[in-house]
Amino acid sequence: MRFKGLILAFLPLFLQSQIVVQPGAGIVVGNGAKLSTSGLLTLTLQSTASGTGSFVDQNPSGSTNVNPAGGVIVQRYIPGWSDANHGWHFLSTPVVSQAISPGFVDISGTISSNQDFYRWSEPFDTWVNIKNASNDYNMGFGELYFSNDNDPHFQIGKGYLVAYGSNATKQFSGVFNLSDVTVSGLTYTTPVHTYLGWHLLGNPYPAALIWNKTGGSWNLSNIDANCQIWNESTASYTIITANGIIPAMNGFMVHVSAHPGSLTIPKSAQTQNFTAWYKNSDEKMQHIILKAIDPAGQTAQETIIRFNELAQPGYDGDFDSQFLPGFAPQFYSYTETLKYALNTLPLSPDATAIQLGFVKNSSSVFNITMSENTTGKTVYLRDKNLGIDHQLSEGPYFFSAAESDDAQRFILHFGTLGQPGLAGHYPFLVYQNGNKLCFQSNSHFETIHIFDLSGRLIHSQKLENSDLQPIDLRDVQNGILIIRASGSSGSLNQKVVFVR
Repeated sequence: MRFKGLILAFLPLFLQSQIVVQPGAGIVVGNGAKLSTSGLLTLTLQSTASGTGSFVDQNPSGSTNVNPAGGVIVQRYIPGWSDANHGWHFLSTPVVSQAISPGFVDISGTISSNQDFYRWSEPFDTWVNIKNASNDYNMGFGELYFSNDNDPHFQIGKGYLVAYGSNATKQFSGVFNLSDVTVSGLTYTTPVHTYLGWHLLGNPYPAALIWNKTGGSWNLSNIDANCQIWNESTASYTIITANGIIPAMNGFMVHVSAHPGSLTIPKSAQTQNFTAWYKNSDEKMQHIILKAIDPAGQTAQETIIRFNELAQPGYDGDFDSQFLPGFAPQFYSYTETLKYALNTLPLSPDATAIQLGFVKNSSSVFNITMSENTTGKTVYLRDKNLGIDHQLSEGPYFFSAAESDDAQRFILHFGTLGQPGLAGHYPFLVYQNGNKLCFQSNSHFETIHIFDLSGRLIHSQKLENSDLQPIDLRDVQNGILIIRASGSSGSLNQKVVFVR
């Protein structure tokens, strides 16, 4: 029996043959229903370059009425690499007790250079390879993961990083994991690491997951509300916000804010979704999505700016996500101590200017484009290196970059639709650079005053030209500042979120 392009919800099924679920199709076993067999039925979920079959069991967690007597076979098509930056995938198992060798990597002898298989170690801040420098099995690969280090198995709920020299269809076999998966004891290791608090987990089901589903039972404890998955096509990480999709058999990175971190990957979060490896999440807040593109290397890095009055000015694990670099050019918003892949600000878009960082990869020519803007504002990108302002709605901003460039190169600022921004005589622009506040203007002002929200004057200074030397505010508390520029023709105010 073969199902194609059809999602089924059915009552007890009695068969003596094989069920094959083709790519792009799925089976749903409804709550209270069974998948029963009168013989040794095998259920196979097929996978090709076009998609992967899906199986959702809606019985309560721990049900034993679904796994067929003949077992299950779950395929996962993995495209081979084309260069050093492409072809990497996060992978996880949907079945219990799946061996890594020989199906995914053969460790019986010298491991082929065409096979890469890693786990992530947060305590050691590094990727751990399954093979050592001699291409033999790395006896430290299974540390804390496997009871028998010579016979490594996938761990349910954990993710792995894999790559293969040619297209491969890998196969999981055995019995489905049918239970909620609790992951606990996730570390936040100090002293500070480069990737402090990041852990690679894995979807433990043969269907897509709704991450941090509203009203669900993910039970996040000391774990940020957003996760990230690897986007093979852009060779960079993609943010998954609440109710976003994690594909079947896909790993995902979570960030722990304090030790110990824990969560439950709930069976009830399964859904039918046939995304191959990743899916951008839907954004309900006002937001801007920018992308730095490396055309020569065919890589790209997104950064997201959102606006929500409930967010905090500094890092907020309920709204923000820290930046994780991949092989694309690094592109992020930042404060003095932190880089953001997703930065949610408590003000409306026209209330602040946002610092953007950029660090080149091996390429030299790039462009920055705006893929989404739901704010109703005209968005400008200022290149401080060249003194250029570019209206992003008019198309990408093209530029070259060198190793010696200052990473704090760009500023995002806003105008009202139909009105120009700084490039067209926007009165003045204020932005933060570390502990300092910087000021630029296309108009003549004589004095600048800085107030806090209570109206207290923090700083006052005469201006001799349109550019003011940076003002040191290291003793000023985080929060919203009012900047007033005054001259013979009047005064103008601007708000800025100041976060050290």
